[in-house]
Amino acid sequence: MSVRDELVQQGVRFLQHPKVQDTPLSERLQFLEKKGLTPKEIAAALKLNDEKNAARAAQAVASVTSGKSGERLQGRVGVVVGGNVGLGQLIAVKLAKEGAKLAIIGEKGADALNSTQSKNVEAQIQALEGATAPKL
Repeated sequence: MSVRDELVQQGVRFLQHPKVQDTPLSERLQFLEKKGLTPKEIAAALKLNDEKNAARAAQAVASVTSGKSGERLQGRVGVVVGGNVGLGQLIAVKLAKEGAKLAIIGEKGADALNSTQSKNVEAQIQALEGATAPKL
């Protein structure tokens, strides 16, 4: 790799740095010019940066949409604090739908396992195809 190619790669790394992402484009271009990149090299760095960002975005989308529904979290364990009410309940059911085994931490006290909220979450999870919600 030539020195100029390495300079372009450094420019790409600079553009991808989290602290630089929100900086105005004009400031990023000025910085690259000060580092000695030519307009053509700056254009190449911007193009490579865009390609890498697009590839990362595609990979993220693929990881979210890959696999059959109900299998994305197969073999994984999730702990949901507050999983017997509100948003925690919604998250617990969603994780169970994706195949995760769950530990749901809800209300404190001896009556927690027999509470209406806990039974509701347990019923929703057991209603899922192939899901079980054993009590500990």
